Amino acid sequence: MWIEITTDHRIRDEFFPGVEIRHSLEYAIIVDERVEHRRTLATLGEEEEGPTPHLARFHEITPGHAVIVAQFSTDQGPEYRLGELPGHTESLAEEMTWAPIPFARPMSGTFLTNTVRGGSNPSTTLRTRVARQGESRARLDLLAACLGTPNDTDLSGPAASAIR
Repeated sequence: MWIEITTDHRIRDEFFPGVEIRHSLEYAIIVDERVEHRRTLATLGEEEEGPTPHLARFHEITPGHAVIVAQFSTDQGPEYRLGELPGHTESLAEEMTWAPIPFARPMSGTFLTNTVRGGSNPSTTLRTRVARQGESRARLDLLAACLGTPNDTDLSGPAASAIR
C-alpha cells in the first residue's frame, strides 16, 4: 500500500505542463515477485473537492482479517478513516467504503500503528504513535481508539459496520 502523486507541484509547470496533480492511495497484491492485483483505494485530483489521501496502515483485527487505517488531508486538518478490502480478489473492482474514526484528540503528521508483524496481537483496539506538529521537538504520544468494544472479540461497537 502506498501513496502515489502524479507530479510535484513545484516542477509541474516547467516540466509537465497541463498534467493534473492527483493523489491516490494504491494497493497491490504481489505473489512470487509478480503483481497479481492492483487497485486504487482512494483518489483526489487538484480540481476536485474532498479529502486527499495522505498515509495508510494495515491493522489486523482478528487473525487473517485486516482493515486499513488511513489519514486524509482536509481544509480543517487531518481526518482518519477505516476501510476494508473486499474478501476475495475477484471483488477488487468494488468501491471502498470508508468510515470516520472519531479520535478524541486530533492527530497530525506521521502515525504508526501496532501490528502483528511488530509483535502485537490482533485486536479491535487501535494503538498509535504520533509525531505532533507545531512543537520545537517531535514528541511521541500514545493514543488509543477503540474500534469495537472493550472486548476485542465483540465487533458490535459503533465502527462495526466498517469492519465486518
